Amino acid sequence: MPDIDRFQATKTLLTQAAESQMLPAAQICLMQYGEVILSESFGKIDQQDQIIPASNLTLFDLSAITKVFTATAWMRLVDREAIHLDDPLCALCPEFSGIRPILPTGSEKSIGTYPEHANPHYQTVDASKITFRQLLRHSAGLPSNMELFLLENPQQAREAVMRTPFVYEPDSDVVDSDIGYLLLGWAIENLCDTNLSTVIEDLILNPLHLLETGFRPLESSSSAPLPQPVEGIAPTKDLLWRNKWLRGEVNDRNSAFFNGIAGHAGLFSTASDLAAFGQAFLGGSDFLKADSLFAMTHSQAISRDGRLQYGLGFQLWSDDQAAAYKALSSEVFGLTGASECGLLVDPQRELVVAFLSNQGLNPHKLVMSTPFTSQLIRAILNDLQ
Repeated sequence: MPDIDRFQATKTLLTQAAESQMLPAAQICLMQYGEVILSESFGKIDQQDQIIPASNLTLFDLSAITKVFTATAWMRLVDREAIHLDDPLCALCPEFSGIRPILPTGSEKSIGTYPEHANPHYQTVDASKITFRQLLRHSAGLPSNMELFLLENPQQAREAVMRTPFVYEPDSDVVDSDIGYLLLGWAIENLCDTNLSTVIEDLILNPLHLLETGFRPLESSSSAPLPQPVEGIAPTKDLLWRNKWLRGEVNDRNSAFFNGIAGHAGLFSTASDLAAFGQAFLGGSDFLKADSLFAMTHSQAISRDGRLQYGLGFQLWSDDQAAAYKALSSEVFGLTGASECGLLVDPQRELVVAFLSNQGLNPHKLVMSTPFTSQLIRAILNDLQ
């Protein structure tokens, strides 16, 4: 039985964050040596008609952590020899081809368009040579993001992504790219002839028994509220585009524009499910073949400044003082989201940390001098001593 006093620093930090509404609601699940050593929830959930305490079954928006599920689905398909990492994207998305310019930083705001007669001094890239490996490790030369939701409809947005120019020479840098993972999601759908939600359910959620995890598709033609579990869904808000609180709707605007199912964002889950997912990447699991597991969890690309290092899907250890990874061993892999959530796996300690919150709902716009996830990791390590 876990020692109830063992995690006092961790619990105190989370309790104080919830009471100050720095994190209106949060969940944490820690696993070590294959066993759950802490699983707890903090704060409250505003369900519009009532306020209830957050529970371990409350759902949270996984935000960018969705990318790791997309990458894992891809690697499961590689294990089945349905596709190869070094195949070109155009094999499944033929629209992504042709010679394109490398435009100056910031040009991605052009929403996937560029002058018909580009500046002859611009370097160019043959889009048909971009591979799935480059997309998975964020080195394909694509922009980080584009405001696709401002376009008239999803089809127009998809066409804009297929036409997008590059912002750096492929493999010369690493830039975390939502656009790359949108493309990976569409490639998976084309390969499997079904939607991404079904593929992730079949390849990941069902085999790992992740019963609380899934996309929450949006019906743009209906104004009826989405069904919610009794335990609630931690709300977020979008006051720029949808101009409302979001309860069970993905916060990411581009994902919402594509009906809530996208390769870069859209999954909802619990910390317990997320920790179980992380455990599948530790020794003794046969979830992935050895070569695929190694490629996901070991260095495949490093940014020019050396601060960002990726395997296929997973971000790896960094010596950046602000990074949550810094305090963990050099073998750590995982991914963190914009709203103070994350999955971190430390093979050296056989430790899985799954942490979810709706920090973006912080009503007082409180600013943390140190990213909360970094503070949390240090508290956990202190408690484990």
